[in-house]
Amino acid sequence: MMKRLCCWTILTLLTASAVWADEAPNSETLEWNQWRGPDRDGHAPMLQPPDAWPETLHQVWRVEVGDGYSAPVVWQGHAYLLTRRGDAEVAMAIDLETGREVWSASWPTPYKINQYATSHGQWPRATPVVTDGVACFLGVDARLTCHDAATGKLLWTRDESESSGSEGTFCGSSMSPLVSEGLLYAHLGDETGGVLFAADLRSGEVKWSWNGQGPSYSSPLIVEFGDSKQLVTMGSVDLLGFDASSGELLWRRAFPDEWNQNIVTPLVASDRLLFADVENGTLAVRPTLGEAGWQLAELWSDKELTQYMASPVTDGRLVFGFTNRQKGQLFVLDPESGEVTWRDGGRGGRNATLTLAGDWLLVSNDDGRLQVFERSEESGEALRLEAEYELAPSATWAHPAWLEDGLVVKDVEHLARLRFAPETRTGDRPQSE
Repeated sequence: MMKRLCCWTILTLLTASAVWADEAPNSETLEWNQWRGPDRDGHAPMLQPPDAWPETLHQVWRVEVGDGYSAPVVWQGHAYLLTRRGDAEVAMAIDLETGREVWSASWPTPYKINQYATSHGQWPRATPVVTDGVACFLGVDARLTCHDAATGKLLWTRDESESSGSEGTFCGSSMSPLVSEGLLYAHLGDETGGVLFAADLRSGEVKWSWNGQGPSYSSPLIVEFGDSKQLVTMGSVDLLGFDASSGELLWRRAFPDEWNQNIVTPLVASDRLLFADVENGTLAVRPTLGEAGWQLAELWSDKELTQYMASPVTDGRLVFGFTNRQKGQLFVLDPESGEVTWRDGGRGGRNATLTLAGDWLLVSNDDGRLQVFERSEESGEALRLEAEYELAPSATWAHPAWLEDGLVVKDVEHLARLRFAPETRTGDRPQSE
């Protein structure tokens, strides 16, 4: 039997109250500074959709940056990215106005991809996180580095490359680090075991760590259930919930995948957590505290609703997702009942990234397309295609970073800034590399 490939980050659905980087309102709440945006939920509050969607996108600049599926993030006028150039991984900051490199830092990365995943390359996949003046990057070989966001100066590193391999974790480290209340959370290792830890963002001093199963390709969230603030993640074989302050393991549930392909990221939907993968389908649970401690109440499951690499989003009432069925198919789900209320015709590609911005659902596919859907049921369709654009001339596996007037897109080797309308200006900016 051919081993299925694995390389991306899908989604899991969560509920209750989601808590992200910094609860107090600040400028970062409107910056796409981490995986799936400021709240790690696929919402783009910074994007101001145009009154009318234009026929084409305006390219501000496009520069060669190196190989990789790691998605760009944005913080205080810079785009941050991790790529591979030759035998080294390169962390960098790019000026958003000009496309010019502000700083870069590199290190040798002799990682070899598993033979079953060679088509996806040996480049990085995890998305950086930038907050409070610190930019952190996780490489494909489980090497975590944190830098001064303005200068690139190395602040600290955690290197688990010697204890991480690609025999079972075909595509290397893919989980995107999370920062909350001054602590960075990361899960490093491989299918044989790993370490999940919380460390001071600026110094790297470890507050707590848990040694157990290795990470999946999914990325963690922090969620509040009543008075309990929990780190929720998918391990290589289990769904896991930890006390975010102490690291105590509160609950777990088996969610095994034959080829360690737990990829989908958790999502909060109503009062429940939804988890999904390509083998187990979609599962809705609710963590509850009883006399025996924390338990997971199973609400519903749908083994036919498989999700491989694309992470769903919710508007609080419905869930919008992308199944690997029908060669890539958009769907709309009622998270209360588990009923799929709408599907498109399929053939959407191998992967898609989904973003909610007001009344619009923005879907970028791995073939370099961006589709804009209006969320409307007036015509009997839950989603109505309003516009479609070409984002790049090559594959776009990375999640775009959204801006007020457009987006930053990573294709195979290039990074580009695109606007929905050209800006009126007196000075010229580079339009290509």
